[in-house]
Amino acid sequence: MTSRRVLRILTAALFLVAGSVRAQEWTNTAEIYVLGAGLSGTTGIGPAEIKVSATFDQILSNLQFGAMANYRGESPTFAVAADVMYTSLATTVEGPAGLNSAKVDAKEWLVTAAASWRVTPGFELLAGLRLTSLDNTLTLTRRSGAETSASLTNTWVDPIVGMRARLPVGKSWSLAGYADLGGFGVGSDFTWMLQGRVNWQISRVVGLGLGYRVLYQNYASGDGNDAFKWNVTTQGPLLALGARF
Repeated sequence: MTSRRVLRILTAALFLVAGSVRAQEWTNTAEIYVLGAGLSGTTGIGPAEIKVSATFDQILSNLQFGAMANYRGESPTFAVAADVMYTSLATTVEGPAGLNSAKVDAKEWLVTAAASWRVTPGFELLAGLRLTSLDNTLTLTRRSGAETSASLTNTWVDPIVGMRARLPVGKSWSLAGYADLGGFGVGSDFTWMLQGRVNWQISRVVGLGLGYRVLYQNYASGDGNDAFKWNVTTQGPLLALGARF
């Protein structure tokens, strides 16, 4: 299944759910946000495997492009949400034994879509899908100066289940927590995400959010020269600006 087809399915599912709710009960929130992410873990293409450890300032200095946004529509009983993140970055780390350095060029789409049911006013159970599309190029430089380069594109979809909680603190402030887990061998072997936020509703329309997100993904496919491994944790603070309508 291609990434374009998966995105069409996710979009259609969101519209079907949204269309079943009366307009007067529906509240929409759209956000753009900045994620100060650092990477740690292991990635590999073919027989080459390297450990990645890139802090936010290293990623920022090598970031070629990044765009991040999310949407949430909710009624008194259930909600739908979508989160889209695209990054293009390059980072250089110390190479494996016998090599001087290893450079990773990564272009990544990360799209999460979920529907949730409100158990109580402040607690929801959710289920959805997470699409990951990675276009990775790994360049290994030997101590002699000779370079070896390999590229692979991998796209997979993980089913996820989880929860979301919200606790009002005063008139304009609230605390929010999010957790999901998934993969189960359908796409990745295992993946999970945790996020905590403090939200400030500045006006009836405009809001700000400050939080921290951790995403873990353990995915492997192929063998020999076509082998690909992505066992990576991405984590860091986030700042979001949203509009409610």
